[in-house]
Amino acid sequence: MKDLHELNLQEYQNIPICRMADNNNGGLPVFIGKYGASRMDLPLHRHEMMQINYVSRGRLLHEINHLRHRLVKGDIFVIPPYIPHRILLDGNSDYEVTELEFMPEFVLQNLSMAGNTESCALFFDFYYIEPFLASECNVKPRLTLSVSEQMAVELLFVEFEQEYRARCDGYLLAMRAILLKLLVHLSRCFNHAGGGVRLAVMAYTRNIGCL
Repeated sequence: MKDLHELNLQEYQNIPICRMADNNNGGLPVFIGKYGASRMDLPLHRHEMMQINYVSRGRLLHEINHLRHRLVKGDIFVIPPYIPHRILLDGNSDYEVTELEFMPEFVLQNLSMAGNTESCALFFDFYYIEPFLASECNVKPRLTLSVSEQMAVELLFVEFEQEYRARCDGYLLAMRAILLKLLVHLSRCFNHAGGGVRLAVMAYTRNIGCL
């Protein structure tokens, strides 16, 4: 397994990178929030943290690896650290995305303490995605959730955000537990959709095409 920092390629160094501290979240290793079409289109950028993005309403375009993909309500897309991407409007369509960001250590620390190598493998099966290993016009990972899966994922996002906002005693442990549950749930969804194939080969089916 490669170190995730190996995704921070030299060719990306001129692309702006967003830091967890930019969220003004009080120094936490996690952040959750929502954004929509009212937010101005961001230029191509990268993140030092991992992102889980869930389209809760409308549709949008996601640009990654020189491709634009149309995403709609119920789609989940995951951005590994350091991978350039951006979100664009799809015509006049409005949208809302729930964005959950976290430093990998926030989860891996817990798994390492537990000595659970199987859980570590499961985590990286879902999140260790290297889009630029393939040619730039190849399809990319994503998942469209069923209605029941959407309801389950939305509930986990709500529970996570409640802990994040309230910050009561033990909230970091509670958020880690919810995030682990979300990872396991999404991994099961991917495996179910892919017939047991490795998660990293799941693909977008709504390519807009190369830029």
